Amino acid sequence: MNIEAAIAQHDAATIVENSERKPLLVMPHTPELPNDGVLEYVSAESVYDFGKLESGVVVQIATDKYDVLKLVADNQILFGVQLRVLSGVPGADYDTEFDQVTWSLERIAYAPYVSELALEIEVEKQGKLDSASQHDRERAQFTRADGTVKPQTAFSVAKDKEYEDEEFSETDA
Repeated sequence: MNIEAAIAQHDAATIVENSERKPLLVMPHTPELPNDGVLEYVSAESVYDFGKLESGVVVQIATDKYDVLKLVADNQILFGVQLRVLSGVPGADYDTEFDQVTWSLERIAYAPYVSELALEIEVEKQGKLDSASQHDRERAQFTRADGTVKPQTAFSVAKDKEYEDEEFSETDA
């Protein structure tokens, strides 16, 4: 490696620090996405798409766009991203060409990752419920999330079986 290349590489490394890079997950394109309700899936057609993506999304790469993925994977610092391969997605075809392009990237298993994210969401919901006051919990029973009141059904008190069969006369009362 010559001195110019070393200086250029050092300058490129200082452009975007690791803590500022957006973590993205990549996977091969699938005809049908898994319905996990946790991850957001998007497709990328060019290097410009990688710059517009939000942190933490799963990027699907079509077979004919592996060259774009290779370019971004080889220059993650310049693009300000941190790529990881989401492996084991149902229906995804992890062919040898995809593996060759992503061989240097960290791999994350789909099922445990989705389970962990779902657990975090559930714990967060439970934390919000636990922090709610008694008044808030009772109010939630008769109001919707938008603040409107739910329709209430009238109820009647059950009659006492002991007196139900007896007839009362006016003298009894």
